Amino acid sequence: MYLVNAIYFKSSWNQKFDPAKTRPKPFYKTDGSQVQASFMTGTKDYSYNAEGNITIFELPYSDKKYSMVIIMPTDGAPLKDVVNSLDPAKWQSLTKRLTALNSELSLPKFKFSYNVTLNNALINLGMGIAFTDNADFSLINAGGNLKISEVKHKAFVDIDESGTTAAAATSVGIVPTSVLIPKTVTIDHPFAFAIREMSSGLILFAGTVNDPTK
Repeated sequence: MYLVNAIYFKSSWNQKFDPAKTRPKPFYKTDGSQVQASFMTGTKDYSYNAEGNITIFELPYSDKKYSMVIIMPTDGAPLKDVVNSLDPAKWQSLTKRLTALNSELSLPKFKFSYNVTLNNALINLGMGIAFTDNADFSLINAGGNLKISEVKHKAFVDIDESGTTAAAATSVGIVPTSVLIPKTVTIDHPFAFAIREMSSGLILFAGTVNDPTK
């Protein structure tokens, strides 16, 4: 038996990129090597803020109800360290001080899928009993004898000139118990992103891009 929760998001950019202007450019990876990625380029209205070793950009989607926030380290800061430093207070500080800009922006196209088994994470959060023979799912099966076998999460994100397509699903398997602002901005090194609802700030999807060609 499986319980499945799914979310799907598809939207075009408020200002689409012209595919004719997409060009290969170097993207610099964490280890110092580089790959040739397809960069979308255009003059856009977006929001910007920089604090410490973090620069963020917010690109709205067509209805301006949702946006993509890009978090880019500066001064050579490792992306992992920047992401780990983003507690709720810092995130609020960064997003509340966004300033409207209009300039040329280059952003790599990327597409990826991701999947992970969440058993250990949920056990560490205190759900351990649900994976054992002592689990109580009698409201699902009056006879009892059910436990969670595994919880899997899968996500898919596709960013191109038109906009974004993203989807995610989480399934729970249940089994019987045994017994400074430049004129041109180029996002050309590892970055994090979040797709969010703009009025509430609710984050729908989040991820990191270390190599847009993979």
